[in-house]
Amino acid sequence: MKKIFTALTIVAVLVALTVFAACTPDVTNKFETIDSAEEFYAYGVASIGTLLSSNGAESSALQTVALSQTDGNDCDRPQDGTGNQYGSGQQEQQSQGLTDNVTEEQINEVNEYIALVEGLLSNGTITSQVTQSDMEGYSYKNVVSIKDFNGETISYTMYYNTVEVADKDDHDDKFELDDEQEQTFRIEGVMVVGQESYAVQGYEKSESEQDESESESVFRVELGNDSFIVLNREQESETEHGVTETEDKFVYSFYQQGRLVERTEVEYEQEEDETELVMTVTSNGTTDVLRFEEELNYNGEKCIRVYADIDGQQISFRVFVTVDEQGQPVYRYVYGNGSCDHHRYGK
Repeated sequence: MKKIFTALTIVAVLVALTVFAACTPDVTNKFETIDSAEEFYAYGVASIGTLLSSNGAESSALQTVALSQTDGNDCDRPQDGTGNQYGSGQQEQQSQGLTDNVTEEQINEVNEYIALVEGLLSNGTITSQVTQSDMEGYSYKNVVSIKDFNGETISYTMYYNTVEVADKDDHDDKFELDDEQEQTFRIEGVMVVGQESYAVQGYEKSESEQDESESESVFRVELGNDSFIVLNREQESETEHGVTETEDKFVYSFYQQGRLVERTEVEYEQEEDETELVMTVTSNGTTDVLRFEEELNYNGEKCIRVYADIDGQQISFRVFVTVDEQGQPVYRYVYGNGSCDHHRYGK
């Protein structure tokens, strides 16, 4: 039988404000700040909420979304944030070291994830404010916030209940636990992204044997029509000769009508003072690698530098966060001989 957490646990959960990294507002690796189940669920809300809002809330899986593109004139020559064309000298500096003739398909693949990349590379932490729910049927309300490149806050809300799992018989079949895995509790609720609501579930499972231990955190968002996104955090720890090695991986799996259509592994790579976000995307039997790092342009403007291996072709371009004539956020993709715009919210 499902049982709600004890009063002591509820008091622990209902904190006024949980901040993933309280020491500094400049967080270069947001994964390092996720230390608990509650923080992982909040990260799931922020990241999947960002993916859904940027690709269109009606999407059944990210790869099926029709991403908007401006007309041909806007995809021919680099522009500044006001829509004015760059001069020839500026264009030469702007495009230095970039690939010519980047295809629309290549840009579209990157654009599926660029809003998430923006949030993960931006300064500041992901914050999570948990209070009593104001939605009937749920005990808790969690407002999760992440910042964009301009320091503006973007928020998503999850209403949920925490459910203690007493025994094997109480496990949900879709989580497919085996006899050696232990699940202590799970959450069930809804996530609100714009005007859309999505059913969500989350749980943790762990397994240990002698000097090895494995744990996995799972956050699942239902999209309807047997389509869903599953976020996994997989941690493995092994101690050998007194030295402990830990592997930490975040994986997004996109299912359409119950079938896995895309799997994306996300990790940070740190080298001295530089942080690079790496995504490995597997779909239709092929694997592409996308690398992102924050960069300052020749005039000090912050942008995202993209190095990608797509269909065996290595390409490089820059992505600037700007606005259109209506003041709506736009991603401007600048490559060697042109540029192309995509709205952040896929309109």
